Amino acid sequence: MRGQKVKLVARTLKDGVFVYMLDFVDTDLRRRRISLGHFDKRKAEMQRQEKERDLLLGVSEIVKMRLDEFAKDCLDRTRGQVRETTLAHYGFTVRFFIEAVGNIYIHQVKLEHGERFIQFCINKGNSESTISKHIRQMKRLFQLGVNRGQLPSNPLSKLKELKFTPRPIRTLSPDECSRIFKAVVDLRDKLELRWDLMVGLALSIGLRKGEILNLTWRDIDFEKKLVEVKSKKETAETWSWQPKDSEIRILPLAEPLVSLFAEHQNHQAEGLPYVFLTKERYERIQAKRKAGKWNCFDSLSPVSSFTKQFQKILKTANIESLEFHDLRRTALSNFFYSGLDSISVQKIAGHSNLKTTASFYLAIRPDLIEKTRQASSGFVADLAHLWHTVEK
Repeated sequence: MRGQKVKLVARTLKDGVFVYMLDFVDTDLRRRRISLGHFDKRKAEMQRQEKERDLLLGVSEIVKMRLDEFAKDCLDRTRGQVRETTLAHYGFTVRFFIEAVGNIYIHQVKLEHGERFIQFCINKGNSESTISKHIRQMKRLFQLGVNRGQLPSNPLSKLKELKFTPRPIRTLSPDECSRIFKAVVDLRDKLELRWDLMVGLALSIGLRKGEILNLTWRDIDFEKKLVEVKSKKETAETWSWQPKDSEIRILPLAEPLVSLFAEHQNHQAEGLPYVFLTKERYERIQAKRKAGKWNCFDSLSPVSSFTKQFQKILKTANIESLEFHDLRRTALSNFFYSGLDSISVQKIAGHSNLKTTASFYLAIRPDLIEKTRQASSGFVADLAHLWHTVEK
């Protein structure tokens, strides 16, 4: 309305839900737009009137809120808009920050507290990439506080992330793949899970560990030879789970895997919705869910002995310095060097950013290195000949 210093603006989010925002010019003559984090019109109008009174009186309100209260407020406001695991990671980072600087009021936080937090993380032995992730998360939280009018400015806006050199991308050679498959067959009676199928999925279509362990029989189309990676709803039979990319991916199943899956289904106990969970493990999880002891991190890796079993396979295969995710990296690199363009590989991988695919998954294969050596050998020979001619 005309004459109002503070205007109420509606903003539509990605899922179609909208929130109210306050639009005004503050006492420093800066245009501000603050999200109220809800769509209650009556409540929003009361907040608008309150902010307008403050501006008319020239009041610069300081929100007295300690770091733990601030974090809870931020996470509660965004719950439902992002993955639960993301909220949990942010909560962990804030607890880490409080451990480093104390549970002080948010308006007391300064750049020096951010620097103290970095040193605290270094002393804890965190890697540069982990510390940089903590910094990004804390800066994001404080920026939300600014957007909501809880802080006049972001105290960590000038805090820089640590520079780090990404480690070499580890992929498996054809010989290592063969040794892993042989180890899986040799250890079949000693392993709890169907590792032949899990390794096959990781190496053939690049599925993540969490995507494999949360795969249900409804996700597999035997007739069309397809597997669907999609989120799961909270039901009596299944628990809430969301893939990292949050998008549905439909990927092909190789003929040998289709046959193995069919054989596995015929031998699995009836009533099990999940492909790779034993009856005993599924019943234990259901008991934990009923007791309220199941959380979002549990759903990411519902098999507690996964790493231990994989290490046993690697030891039998005589392979060192390998993690299960390297099988996914191998698959994506093979896609690229088999002729698929980088955008297609990105879509198959489920990455929202092409940079992620290129930086962390596409390794330079030994055969490409050898081809490069051969291609450059003529140039180097000419250069060497020219150099010796000049010397003479």
